[in-house]
Amino acid sequence: MSGTINFTNRYDHVLDAKNRLMIPQAYRNIVSEAEGEIKFYLTRGFEKCLAMYPASAWDKMRALLESRKAEEVAEIKSRRFFRLFFSSAVEVTPDKAGRILIPEHLRELAGVQKKVVLIGVSDRIELWDPERWRKFSEGEEEQEGIYEKSAKEAFRGI
Repeated sequence: MSGTINFTNRYDHVLDAKNRLMIPQAYRNIVSEAEGEIKFYLTRGFEKCLAMYPASAWDKMRALLESRKAEEVAEIKSRRFFRLFFSSAVEVTPDKAGRILIPEHLRELAGVQKKVVLIGVSDRIELWDPERWRKFSEGEEEQEGIYEKSAKEAFRGI
């Protein structure tokens, strides 16, 4: 396997009655061809979206963050990012119909009610509330929050 992960495109979907989301077949095919097993890690993203990483991209992200020097990890902004990023993460594997369950804490974090916009962003898929995506894509949400500032600190110098 060991192919390349490169997500692109946009898909509009709706959660079912059990809060499951259908992952587009195109995205599942990309992961299947590259990794064999279709498994993702879903966590908080930036600008109040959710980020879903296939296992290989998650492992790279985790290794990158774990490579931080001890004194950088000791900084409160870095610790904040690490805690929020990893404590929000859940492992999700699509069922036979290609659906994943989005946990309540993540739906609330992203403001996802029923409709979801999925966008491919290179090594990850982002899940957005449609109104937030509209505002973001039209440039209405340009203020950085504390999570984004914390991430800048965590990734400083990489």
